[in-house]
Amino acid sequence: MLNKVTSQKNIQGFTLVEISIVLVIIGLIIGGIMAGRSLIHTTKLRDVISQVNQYRTAIYAFDNKYDALPGDIPNAEDYWGNNGANCTTTICNRNGNGDRIIGPQIIPPETLMAWKHLELAGMLDKHVTGWPMLSGSQTYARLDVNIPGTAIKGTGLGFMYGCWAGLFPCYGRIGNVIAFGSAPNDALNNGAVSPADAYYIDQKTDDGRPDHGNVRIAAIMRSAAFDNSCADSNPAFSLSGIYDLSVNDERSCRMVFFLD
Repeated sequence: MLNKVTSQKNIQGFTLVEISIVLVIIGLIIGGIMAGRSLIHTTKLRDVISQVNQYRTAIYAFDNKYDALPGDIPNAEDYWGNNGANCTTTICNRNGNGDRIIGPQIIPPETLMAWKHLELAGMLDKHVTGWPMLSGSQTYARLDVNIPGTAIKGTGLGFMYGCWAGLFPCYGRIGNVIAFGSAPNDALNNGAVSPADAYYIDQKTDDGRPDHGNVRIAAIMRSAAFDNSCADSNPAFSLSGIYDLSVNDERSCRMVFFLD
């Protein structure tokens, strides 16, 4: 009888150990998956940083070569021709107005034509149309059609003057920027990343502050006009702010990278 009881205890103890080992293995697998996802996401953020730096370099090279900004260059047609009224083909080239502002003053807008000028100059590794996706619209954009998309799904990069459609400065600063946002309705006007992700990008490329330096956040049209849950205050009107890392919204931050 004693041997039988001892045997049963041994079997029971072995089973518990076995279950524990299985649970540990499951935990390691789950932990590995989560770590892998985090690594993949961080890689995507680094890809965005690399892409912005690449385009910044291309813009400076363009300015150095042509003494003008892409999109705004007043003699673009002398370099790359003019295909008449039909600006939906591969050429799609128009002059800018030469005011050193990449802004939507003309149709097609300089903000979209800038990407086309970079492509025509051999400084952009993507094909873009340079033309709005909506007839008569100055700023209608579509990812990987007339503006480049990024590694983060649903987000892209676009040219802009100012913090919000040229209407407001970004914490007191206004100028030509590359905007990083999402395009849920074919317009690059919503947030792209969470405050934690925006903070990571800002730290890697600038000073880690949303209200200072060459990397800042832009106001976002959300449920209420100019509401922004990326920072502790509205960047269109406030003169100070910090990234609100308590916000978990994946698309609460729209960022701008100043070019000048």
